Order: sequence, then structure tokens, then C-alpha cells
Amino acid sequence: MALNPEQLAKVKALLSSEDGKIYQAYLDQRITDGIKKAQTNVAILPNAVERLKAIEDAANKKVSELEMKNKVLRKCFEKGISFESVEKLGIVFNDEKEIDSKLGILGKDVEAKKNKDLHEFIINNSHIPQSGQQRDSPQTDLERWKAKLPADEQIALEKFENRKRRR
Repeated sequence: MALNPEQLAKVKALLSSEDGKIYQAYLDQRITDGIKKAQTNVAILPNAVERLKAIEDAANKKVSELEMKNKVLRKCFEKGISFESVEKLGIVFNDEKEIDSKLGILGKDVEAKKNKDLHEFIINNSHIPQSGQQRDSPQTDLERWKAKLPADEQIALEKFENRKRRR
């Protein structure tokens, strides 16, 4: 904003007077303070930008980690694998191809373990023909079950069976 010649003459007259010298000192001090503050703000600005970039990078990293965790969760669900066990094993996934390959291997291992456990159960709990091993009859199983009942229920069950036999 440019001053016209009349305004410029008034300003010069004011500054040359005794009051003008006081104003001049005050204005010089304010201008000096303003320059110092501007220099301080300029020096702070790069640090603030760096801090904001660091915060943004950390937020972007967290978002990408959560997106990868979500993908792993979906793939675990599709393959029937427990997500909690994958987390406990500490398997690290870097991209989607790795998710498919590592979960495929884990799925095969889990299936093999299930089959192995099933086969061992069948072998250990099945009747072996001509081995002299006797299979319990259903009546024996029922007697064991009755023996585990409390005394008052055993008595009630015997009364019920006796009534049933009389009919």
C-alpha cells in the first residue's frame, strides 16, 4: 500500500517530532520482535514437517499391518485354520502370495495331524479279532453308567426297572 504525498509528509512530520521519536523506537522494537519470531517459526517449521511425516508414516505402516492381518484372517477362515494358532506360531506374512503358500503348508500339516490322531485313536480303541481281547457288551457299559449315579438315583432307577418288568 503506497502512501500519497500528503500522508507521507504527515508521517515525516510526526517522526521528526518528540512524540514521533517515541513511536519510532516502539515501532523499531515491534518490527525487531516480529523478525525474530518469524525466524523462529521458520526454524521450527522443518522440524514440524518431519514430525508430521513420521506420524503419517507410522499410521500408514499400522494401516498396512491391519490390512495384512485382515487378509490372513480371511484366508484362515477359508482354509479352516484357527487364526489364533497362526498368531501363536508367530508366522510373518509379507504379501498375499506368502499368505496362500504358508497357510497351504500349515493346512496340510494340520490335516495330516488330524488324520494321524484319528488313526491312532481307531487303532488303540478298536477290537482286534482273535486277540483274546473281549469287547464290552452294551449291558456292561450300562452297568458302569449305573454305578456312577448317586445312590438316590440308583434306587429310583431300580424301582422304575422293576415296574417296567412287572408289566
